[in-house]
Amino acid sequence: MHLFTIAKKDVLLLIRDRKALLTLVGTPLILTFILGMAFQGMWSAETPPARVLWINEDEGEFGDILFSDVLTMEGVREWVRLEQAQDRQDAREQVQRGRATAYIEVPQGFSQSVREGEGRIIVVGDPASSIRANMIPRVVQRFATELSSRTIIYQALGEHQVTLPIEEIELELEQVEISARIEDGFDQRSSEVPIPMDYYAAGMGVMYLLFTVSHGAGTFLREREAYTLHRMYQAPLLGWEIGAGKFTGIFLTACLQLTAVIVFSHLVYGVAWGDPLGVAALTVTAAFGASGIGLVIAALSKTQSAADALGTAVVLPLAVLGGSMMPLFAMPPVMRTLSKLTVNGWALEGYVRLMFEKGSINDLLPHLGVLVGMGIGFVVLASLLFSRRGALS
Repeated sequence: MHLFTIAKKDVLLLIRDRKALLTLVGTPLILTFILGMAFQGMWSAETPPARVLWINEDEGEFGDILFSDVLTMEGVREWVRLEQAQDRQDAREQVQRGRATAYIEVPQGFSQSVREGEGRIIVVGDPASSIRANMIPRVVQRFATELSSRTIIYQALGEHQVTLPIEEIELELEQVEISARIEDGFDQRSSEVPIPMDYYAAGMGVMYLLFTVSHGAGTFLREREAYTLHRMYQAPLLGWEIGAGKFTGIFLTACLQLTAVIVFSHLVYGVAWGDPLGVAALTVTAAFGASGIGLVIAALSKTQSAADALGTAVVLPLAVLGGSMMPLFAMPPVMRTLSKLTVNGWALEGYVRLMFEKGSINDLLPHLGVLVGMGIGFVVLASLLFSRRGALS
């Protein structure tokens, strides 16, 4: 089809443009190295501790152990700031509004329930919580598991006067387990503390993805100024084929640029991007969503210089809101909410989930859907703008 011929021509033009390649591929890799090395070993000190609200209604000793010993032990207290709450409803609302990272509740009678072989600890988490804060339910779960094991051992030893065989103890342990109930934004996937090099590889990659589609918009306008686009419309081509071909060219260029950053950063910097299928799906949908932005920039601009200026004016604020400059998990709640309005914010959050939460493509379904929807919305908007003013004017 003619649209693929047009797209192929645009991709080849970029490949032959060494200056553009250096800017769109080399620059994000250089910035990744600089930022990754600059912040190596500093994030844990700079990232504010997670504010954790708690209520302990248990009259026994087990509930108190969680807050006095477990959550204050070395390695945990550095990233957790405990605050006792007075009202459970208010604590839940603070978490939902992003004012607190988590709320832990030990209900009344918990210690007695443990002795009877069952128990419940409630953990409510902020859906937009940081990666490190996702470790809170893991700590609680570990406490519950250890408590379960030790309780049953003590029961068995007491009942059998320390004559119970090990096999029977193991059988008892298999029958009873205390678990934490995880709610609202927390899951039980393993989480890791972010590595600056990995984070900024994704952050710079998606930021320069926006510059790539902006460059594609400039190419479109350069052809219009040189009357190349006019000759294409005079050829035996349908108008939609030309428009689709230009969009496909921007899309393929964006895919190649982001793929180059991913492959190079993995091979040279050792960046662990996560599940390959998830990375591939996210790269394609991120490129699609960003390409829609490039088409809108082309529709709003009359000249290539205007497109370059508008592209810069659009990309830099989006880069800040989307988390490329400041890590998403270190942003205040308002900024994290605003990042949901950006293509690069959804893309970066998806990469972070793959990198640090061991996510799979199934965990990315909301991100993929939003990115595709944004891309379609931008394409429709650009089409309306072009139809109102005309692609050649």
